[in-house]
Amino acid sequence: MLLIDVELKAERDLLFLQERSNIPSTKPPIFKKYKILSKKDFEYLRLNSSKVSSPTLAIYFCSNNFQHFRFASSLSAKKFNSVTRNRIKRVLRDLIQSESSLKDLSIDALFVFYQAPDNPILRAEIKKTLNKLVKK
Repeated sequence: MLLIDVELKAERDLLFLQERSNIPSTKPPIFKKYKILSKKDFEYLRLNSSKVSSPTLAIYFCSNNFQHFRFASSLSAKKFNSVTRNRIKRVLRDLIQSESSLKDLSIDALFVFYQAPDNPILRAEIKKTLNKLVKK
């Protein structure tokens, strides 16, 4: 009797995972071409760019030779634990995907976080600073 229950539960779990993997994602992933990965690009942004800032973050930005927006984020491991770092990066990626005005800009942007904003304020704070960037 117990063996049959375990087999049924395993079968149900397998069906659930198969159904879940077939559900299409609502948003496409951000591809590597939209991310700044090289150390040279980070240094160039840090030294030769304009800056928009707020109390919790700064955005360094400059024009690029590409026809699209590229970005990177900088979060100190000493100031933020891994859960907070990943949450901030997730919210940042989501906001960049949802902002249609950013996709046409040919700029590179480096997001540097100085302190962790509170969870309810996080999205609004990043969005407000992004709007400053778009206006410039």
